Amino acid sequence: MKRLMNIGLIMTLIFSVLLIFGHSIEWNNPIKPMTLSAKTAPDEEKIPVLMYHSISENPADWNSIVISPEKFYEDMLYVKTMGFNTITSQELIAYKNGESDLPDNPIMVTFDDGYRDNYLYAFPTLEKLEMKAIISVIGWSVGRSKTLDEKQDILPHFSWEEAKEMVDSGFVDIQNHTFDLHTPADADGYGKGVLPLKEENTGQHAERFRSDASMMHEEIKKQLGYEPRLFTYPYGAYNETTEKVLKELDYEITLSTEHGIADTKNLFLMKRINTPDGQSGPALMKHITDGEEIPFSNIPNRKKRIEKLEELLGL
Repeated sequence: MKRLMNIGLIMTLIFSVLLIFGHSIEWNNPIKPMTLSAKTAPDEEKIPVLMYHSISENPADWNSIVISPEKFYEDMLYVKTMGFNTITSQELIAYKNGESDLPDNPIMVTFDDGYRDNYLYAFPTLEKLEMKAIISVIGWSVGRSKTLDEKQDILPHFSWEEAKEMVDSGFVDIQNHTFDLHTPADADGYGKGVLPLKEENTGQHAERFRSDASMMHEEIKKQLGYEPRLFTYPYGAYNETTEKVLKELDYEITLSTEHGIADTKNLFLMKRINTPDGQSGPALMKHITDGEEIPFSNIPNRKKRIEKLEELLGL
């Protein structure tokens, strides 16, 4: 009986140690996402592309495209914890052209429009976590807080000087989002974004779009010192003409707003995953991982999850 009691005590101690140290081991090893590295088979090369727009501290602003600074920070903490590696458009193009490999588990973080809050909130997070993002900017609105006629306020956009600062950091990649074609459709449903205007034939549409895309291309080259090769469609609207024109202009990536995981076999019309403020970090990770357990998903409070993730990452 005494022998059995001693064995039982030993087993209890072993089980307790496993519970304590096993939990620590579980969360200190990055969980392998479903995304695959450049070394995997060509038919399995998937890459998540996260889509963001604006960041605000005002809860009244939060919706499907405007999020809180804490939301973005938590998302990036989870991206890092789950073993993803953020990449730029240049890195993806170099990989596609056989010039270099991608890191394991690549992911793209994208922002549309070029709002100044990207500079104020997203950029410091990227610097702190040493992560990269792609910001596609609208040419006419760079550095402005009013419309061109000065009659109407708009959400402020970062300046070319601020863009240069972000690019020079190595953590931000500025790309083309049209110079002046980020416009809604007219009353008859024509002219949404880069789509044709009413009664505009294919040739006229192609020339108008080519002129605008080229204007923004040259502006980025002038202000930042490199030629953009990624184009993000306003509203996700496109047609065969716009894709043809961009290929003729030597663009190698286009981004849509279609939901899903992108495929590196074809860099045109890449799918993206929107990130509304109401979506938690664990919920986002479930979209881009293959059923793996997400750390701290049982904690309902975002701030507490952030504290746990910071502790886990040694921040």
